Amino acid sequence: MNLLSSVSSEGALDDEESPQGKASLWVTIDDTISPPLQPGTNDDQIIQRYVLAAFYYATSGDGWTNGNGWLGSSNECEWVRVDCSCDVVTVLEPYANNLDGSIPTELGSLDSLGKDELLLIYIDIGPLSI
Repeated sequence: MNLLSSVSSEGALDDEESPQGKASLWVTIDDTISPPLQPGTNDDQIIQRYVLAAFYYATSGDGWTNGNGWLGSSNECEWVRVDCSCDVVTVLEPYANNLDGSIPTELGSLDSLGKDELLLIYIDIGPLSI
């Protein structure tokens, strides 16, 4: 999906075992909001859902203490520990949620997350390479 290559490398997207590959498959096949680019779903929302899915997979979302709603059919702004303003993610609250893994570089493409927010995520779970 060419849209996703604006945030991730083609190699990462093509690797079905990588967080990016898993997130790409979810957005293009399993996500009930994005495919097949439903009316009302814009590119920014698809990218936002993809980046959050990559974060979920990169930090072992299946093992989170509380991942209610993540990768579900609801708007990503309704997912637990995600705060939005005007349907744009402004805060992620991963703290004390049993995250394991690394922070995907794609998280840095969410311009609405300020550097302070990214720093807090780094402090909580480790290095951020963006």
